[in-house]
Amino acid sequence: MTGAELFLPPAGITRTVSNNNDSGPGSGITNFGGDLTLLRSTVVGNSATFIAGVRSRSNVEGLVSTTLIDNSTISAQSGGDLVGLGVIAQQQTHSSLVLRNSTLTDTDGEPASGLELRTEATGSTISARISNSLFATGGPTISRIVLIGGTPPAITSAGFNLATDDANGFLTRLSDLLNANAPMQLLQNHGGGIPVHRPLLTSDALDNGRATGPRLSDQTGIFDRVTDLNDNQYPNAPGGDGSDIGAFELPVTPVDVIFADRME
Repeated sequence: MTGAELFLPPAGITRTVSNNNDSGPGSGITNFGGDLTLLRSTVVGNSATFIAGVRSRSNVEGLVSTTLIDNSTISAQSGGDLVGLGVIAQQQTHSSLVLRNSTLTDTDGEPASGLELRTEATGSTISARISNSLFATGGPTISRIVLIGGTPPAITSAGFNLATDDANGFLTRLSDLLNANAPMQLLQNHGGGIPVHRPLLTSDALDNGRATGPRLSDQTGIFDRVTDLNDNQYPNAPGGDGSDIGAFELPVTPVDVIFADRME
């Protein structure tokens, strides 16, 4: 897939990439040397031998690969190495990633890895910028792999991220939460016609975020991107705006999911 763009669809049309199988690398979404934009989408249950969820790569066939993932969920791939999101640079090329307001998890699946950044060969480089995103996986939440003299991927935290492990030391801002608690429901339609993980009320993600990029709504397209819960129970993170970390924003009051998409 070159120059791939998955934009926010019109109301009532969902964007879910699921249950794809490939005997080689990449089965959910694969981007070769192009621009990949993934907005308000869910990638789940895909199987491949290498990076089953979302794979974006640069090499001599495509010298630069750029990836933007916003307000999206990458959850529980079903086979292969179970990596949710992989960014690769090969043969003296460059790949970039902007990841914001998103959830990477293996909930309801085998222990998996969240984000894997891999450079192969001298002169290959990756830059990644991560903000307001939630990593909850049984395997490494963030990993960096350098092969054949590649340059170590440059990972920048813009803050207000959450990881259920130490994120291998790559989330370094004071607002980042490490070894945190992030229980969530299994994928369900909570409105908007797309499956998302709703955080439980004990999640450290609640009100500890600061949304970046367009801030009109969360992944569902229904709930305001910034919904400040009761500060006595959920105090805002210093410098935060009261939003939740990840793709889903918990509403102040429950919403009737049956009618949330205006369909019974």
